[in-house]
Amino acid sequence: SLRFNNSLMVFDTTPQGLKAILEHGAGLAPNSGGYPQIGGLRFSHEPELPAGGRILNIAAVDQDGRVVARIIENGVVAADAPALIS
Repeated sequence: SLRFNNSLMVFDTTPQGLKAILEHGAGLAPNSGGYPQIGGLRFSHEPELPAGGRILNIAAVDQDGRVVARIIENGVVAADAPALIS
């Protein structure tokens, strides 16, 4: 979502691209005014790890919170991850 105008931006990315996006969001400094707004995903991260390696797991979930696709597991792309993510 783009700030202040309530527009939504949708684009395609890869599992590695999604991980990079979440790495950026997870690396924002506290009280910096920035934060990731995330829906339809669950992820885990370790803030003490170096940048680029903080995101450990990513899964796509449905509206009931059930995992529908494993994307990143233990820091690497899951074998059955979708090739393209919108």
